Parts: sequence; C-alpha cells; structure tokens
Amino acid sequence: MLKRTVLIFTALLAFLQACRRDELLTDPSARLEFSTDSILFDTVFTSVGSTTASFKIYNRHDQPIKISQVRLGGMNSSSYRLNVDGTPLVSGGDIEIPARDSIFCFVEVTVDPNSSTTPFVIRDSILFTTNGNEQKVILEAWGRNAYFHYNEIITSTSTWPVDKPHVIYNYVVVDSAATLTIPAGAQIYMHKYALLYVYRDGTLKINGTQGNEVTFQGDRLEPQFNETPGQWSAIYFSALSKNNTIDWAVIKNGDAGIISDTFPSANPTVVIRNTIIRNMAAYGILGRGSRIDAYNVSVSNCGRYNVALVYGGMYRFFHCTFANFWSYDTRQYPTVIVNNWYEDANENVITRPLDSASFYNCIIYGSIDEELQIDRSINTGPAFNYKFHHCLIRTELNTATPNFINCRINQDPNFVSATDLRLSSISSATNGGDLNVVNWFPLILNTDLKGDPRNMDGDPDVGAYEYVP
Repeated sequence: MLKRTVLIFTALLAFLQACRRDELLTDPSARLEFSTDSILFDTVFTSVGSTTASFKIYNRHDQPIKISQVRLGGMNSSSYRLNVDGTPLVSGGDIEIPARDSIFCFVEVTVDPNSSTTPFVIRDSILFTTNGNEQKVILEAWGRNAYFHYNEIITSTSTWPVDKPHVIYNYVVVDSAATLTIPAGAQIYMHKYALLYVYRDGTLKINGTQGNEVTFQGDRLEPQFNETPGQWSAIYFSALSKNNTIDWAVIKNGDAGIISDTFPSANPTVVIRNTIIRNMAAYGILGRGSRIDAYNVSVSNCGRYNVALVYGGMYRFFHCTFANFWSYDTRQYPTVIVNNWYEDANENVITRPLDSASFYNCIIYGSIDEELQIDRSINTGPAFNYKFHHCLIRTELNTATPNFINCRINQDPNFVSATDLRLSSISSATNGGDLNVVNWFPLILNTDLKGDPRNMDGDPDVGAYEYVP
C-alpha cells in the first residue's frame, strides 16, 4: 500500500511540475536573449530593398514566455520591415516562445531617395516588451542615392554624371551613331545579368584617370560579395561598333569583362589602357574575330580563359599581365587561347584569318602547367600569325620557333600574391622587357599600371607592373 501511495505521489508531482512548466513566466525580471544586439546593413541603394537579415530570440527559461508587444521604433514611418516567427508586422504582440526554445526575426530595409550625393545613415530599433520589461535590437543601414538605368537605349551623345553611382538593370544599349562617355570616378553597379552593350556604329568612352578610376562591379554590396565572380554579364562591343576606348578602369566580378565581336577594319574595335579586369566567371577579354589593342592591362583569376582570341582577328598586347589562379573549382582552361576557327550549327569547321596576335613584354602565367593554347584550324589556308616578344610564359609548347622571341619560359614571376600581381624582389620578370617597345608608345608605356616609371634600372620589367624596391 505504501509503495502504491509513493508511486501516485511521484506521478502527481511530475504532473504538477509539467503543469508548472506549461505556465507562462510572468516574472518582470525575466528577460529575453538575442543572437545579436544590433543589425547593420551595408550600403543600400535608394528604392532598392536590401537583402534579408535575421537574428534569433531566445527564451532561456524553464517556462514559456510571452512577448506582449514587438514594434518598430519608427512605426509606419520606418524604412524597415519585420517578420517575427513567420508573421509580417510593424507592431504586434502575444507571441509565445516555449521553454528553452527560440524564434526567428527577419528584417529588411528600403531607403527612400533624398537629395544627398553621399551615403547617409538610417537608424531604427525593434522594441520588445515582456512582462513590462522593454528590450531592443538596434537597426542601422547606410543609404545611397543612385542613377538607375533599366532597359535603357542611349540614342544621342551622352555623358554620365559622377555625383552619384549608376545602377544598371537588364541592359544599357549605346545605339547607332550615339556615344556614351563615362568620366573619371564613375561607379557603375551592375545588377544580376546586367549588360552594357555597344551597338553597330555606337561608341563607348570610359575615361578614368590614375587614382580616379571608373569601376564596374555587381550591385551586391555586402562584404562577402566584394570579390565574388559571376554577379553580372559583360561589357559587350558588337560587330561594327567603333572607336571604343577604356582608360583607367577596374572591371570585376562579372561573367565576362570585355566581349568584342568581329570588326573588319584597320582600326581597333576597342583600345584598353591602364585597366584591371579580375574575377570573371568565364572570360576576362573575349575577342571573336575582332581587333583589340591593350596597354598596361592586368587580367586575373577567371573561370575559363583570361584572354580568349578566337575566330581570327588582329590583336596587340603591350606590357600586360595575364595570371590565373582561379580557386572556385578545378581549372580546365589555360590563361590564354589563340585560334582561327569555330564550328557552325552543322558542325562544319569555319575558319577566319588570324592576321596577328602579338604579345610584347607580357606575362602569361598561372597555376597549371600549360597556360597557353595555340589552336590552329585543320584547314591550313587562312592566315595564322602570332608572336610572343620578350614575354614570360608558363607553357609546355615548343618555344624554339620564330614565334617566340627572347622569352623567359617557365620562370616564376613571383607575384606578391595570387591577387596582387605586382612583382616581388625575386621575380623572374624583372629587366626582361624590350626597351624599344616602351619607346614605341612613350606617352602610354613610360609608366606602369601603378603610375611608376619604367626602365628605372635599365631594361623594363615584363608585365603590367614595374618592380619598385
């Protein structure tokens, strides 16, 4: 009998304890805990919603607790939006958190445009009231006004202002007989899949200066996207676009930096000077039967080719650095390819003459054994002319031919790092260039991509950067 009584008492006690655990905690001193005490959004363009941030609200107690009210400090005038435990709200309440459990709170922000040309801060807070006890999580975002271009066709000569950034959605097309000039200091942010397209007889002039470059990048401004490839499409020069120039630009994090199509003319489709192209998901420079001249250009870390010169054409590169240490997946392509053919839809080999592909005082290097692909058509009729003059190249090709002149083969340029392509003190690229090449274009090549003078100690160094002790 006593044993039975003890069992009943034990069961009753357990039942009462369970009932107590199910009772709401009403102690005014009981507090919530949060996974963070503040939410900071990186720069958000006006009128464009932010990414969603989240944090957790914890009940560390042995009884459930009820949040009697959750609200934004700014209420309906707030730039922020909340979703608490699956419920969108500006102000709400009676949200119960079970014992030793948690719920999520999601936050977004949309910044209203104003007259500011510099970033400005938007602050608010989320206020939680529990048993008369108020707690808060601080919200802060930096807003920035911008010029927005959505499916825009430029039909006349235009110059973009630089007082605010430019954000491109879908495409901007420079139409026939139109010229778009992008001045020094302009910041161009490209939305997902965005394209800057120069149509036939159209012209693009990117006029950056040293220290005041024109920058192209994706419009995701969180730190984790700062050097992430594949965020936008490309700068595309169509066949018969003309007189295009790119000076002192930084082009990064797209699918392809520059695409240039066929242009049967004595003049280059595009001239690129003092420009950095990096972190492209596919190509840094893709020339398809085109004509391109490049001076003091650095192209690095692309998912396919840094430079693809295909379907023939005419190309000249002076003091350029092409280095590929792509690390997002296994590399399958060399840094540079040169060819003069393609297959049509019926798998017929179509050839076009490669009138010239000339590299002077350039570096072609990377993380695999073969960084240069010379891919001549099986049809030997069309021209196939290429030359590497005083270059440093990582390759297993036979370089004992007239196509390779005073080159340094399989010597390590010893860059500062895989992302900093300046030369270190032990670089094999020092004093390896031809001074005559500098003298051909003294106004461009007397200084390197940093603006440092070349041939300070005799012959110039190979590549876009001169070593400076």
